[in-house]
Amino acid sequence: MNIAQVPQNAATADRKTAALCAGPARRTCLTRAVAGASLVAGAILLGRGKRAAGLSLAAAGTLIALLEDPKAAADLWKGLPGYIDAGQGLLTRLEKFVEELGEQGNRIRVLLAKQAL
Repeated sequence: MNIAQVPQNAATADRKTAALCAGPARRTCLTRAVAGASLVAGAILLGRGKRAAGLSLAAAGTLIALLEDPKAAADLWKGLPGYIDAGQGLLTRLEKFVEELGEQGNRIRVLLAKQAL
């Protein structure tokens, strides 16, 4: 019973991967690897409660990723007001939801208190 199949042409796959990260593309490949690794490490640190280190590492990874593609950075900068407006709208809806949830909780407490008497 096979759990995983190992390709017969593993050497060919290795050569293809090496060819993708060779020459001028090597810098891009390395930059993406560093950016991705720092973003993942930042997320892990944030998850473990190390907020300052996690945010710093995630910001560094984001900066590296943006420096790789200046056009993407310019597009992000131009779209930033829209992202901020969308975030504010989401937070406003979330705030209203939490307020309604609190009001409903109070109503339920009052009803349960009346039934207990």
